[in-house]
Amino acid sequence: MFSKEQKKEAYNKLPLEIKDLLVSPQTIDLVSEALENAGITGRSSYEADSEILFSLYGLQTLDKAIENIAQISGKEINKLDNLKQSIQKNILDKYSVDINILIKSNEDITHRKTSVPEIAPEIHPMIEEGEKAHDVVPQPAPVVQVEKVEMRKQEAENTHQEVEVPNEESEIKVKPNLEFKNSGYPAGQDPYREPI
Repeated sequence: MFSKEQKKEAYNKLPLEIKDLLVSPQTIDLVSEALENAGITGRSSYEADSEILFSLYGLQTLDKAIENIAQISGKEINKLDNLKQSIQKNILDKYSVDINILIKSNEDITHRKTSVPEIAPEIHPMIEEGEKAHDVVPQPAPVVQVEKVEMRKQEAENTHQEVEVPNEESEIKVKPNLEFKNSGYPAGQDPYREPI
């Protein structure tokens, strides 16, 4: 199989006449008809069409395309002789396309190795022999219970905070006072700070 870059580069190297030939409705119909006559239909016909296209790009020979189509379709190569002859006669000979010249011009592309990105190895913490990995169940944060409401009120008054008087079984909700008395700013607040 050829990479996207290889296909693009091979297509860009093609002469304008062959580019026009590849996208012409007559060529598309001829290839579809040849595949249908060879008994190749469905998904394998799309893949076979791509193999023929790669040979017209000059990325592979027509013989190699027929071998690949035989593998795709599960047919024997000798049963695909009609397909090869049809493509040769109706497209290559008719429009004077010499695949060998195209292949020679694309040798640098086809022999270039495609780079496959490397997958980084999985990194896991080291487990010593005899140890077992285990799941840690998250513990809920402890809830502060109010024991002495009067002491909390007095602390709130000293720090200029509002405190709701909770029930004995509920948690304390403290709202901080955002005044900055000794901040050095006029009116005790940073003028560039956004209001909350």
